[in-house]
Amino acid sequence: MRRIYFVTEGPHDVEALGRLLSTLGANRVQNIDQLDAFWKRLVPRIFPHEGDLLRRVPVPVFFQAEAFSVAVHSAIGISEISRVTRASLANLDEPPAAVGVVVDADDRSTTVVWNEILAEMSEFDFGQAPGQPGVSEPRAGVFVLPNNEDRGTLETLLLSCGEKVYPELIASARAWIEPLDPMNNTIFANAKERKYLAKPAGKVKAVVATVASVLRPGRSVQVSIQDNRWLSDPEAMSIPEVAAFQAFVSSLIND
Repeated sequence: MRRIYFVTEGPHDVEALGRLLSTLGANRVQNIDQLDAFWKRLVPRIFPHEGDLLRRVPVPVFFQAEAFSVAVHSAIGISEISRVTRASLANLDEPPAAVGVVVDADDRSTTVVWNEILAEMSEFDFGQAPGQPGVSEPRAGVFVLPNNEDRGTLETLLLSCGEKVYPELIASARAWIEPLDPMNNTIFANAKERKYLAKPAGKVKAVVATVASVLRPGRSVQVSIQDNRWLSDPEAMSIPEVAAFQAFVSSLIND
């Protein structure tokens, strides 16, 4: 059994990875009795975690296939990735076969993001470029969304998928979201309300969230990624950015 540990910025990335893993034959593990014993030390035994009733219990999402087992951990922010990874690996009896990091470029150069990860996690051989894992053990790699080249986020990737799979919904969502002016005081009463739409990826995220709310009313984007065709439809999977993401995941899973 080959074990792989992935760490991501947030829960949407976890679900995107889960979708890609499902195409490789992996299923989500729901019952702890079915969990590979290798990972059980990553499951917290005490609630509330560190006494905080409002804090999400920091447990990875686990996926398993016949030949491999995967833990996907949301670090809740790029600044926490190195700390969460070190803490998780220190809890294991032995290192996993591979470690994958998935982060957003956001409004920065992918080279800047890549070098930041390398500097903070110098104990790993992350290869020569984003998306190209190294050769040392444990095998390690970094994928900078959306495609290791351009600025953007997971939602940039999902938007490309949505244009193939849900073209009418994407067009309608864009027609509503894109004209919105975050500085319009008749819509947004204060800086707190306009803050997220005004970010570089704000409108892209809003378009994706709008379509997700139609596909799964009242549910989150991460539920829509899990339940809908964003990352499962053949047309979406053929997009170069998605194919590159899938190739990265496969390269860490395969020997």
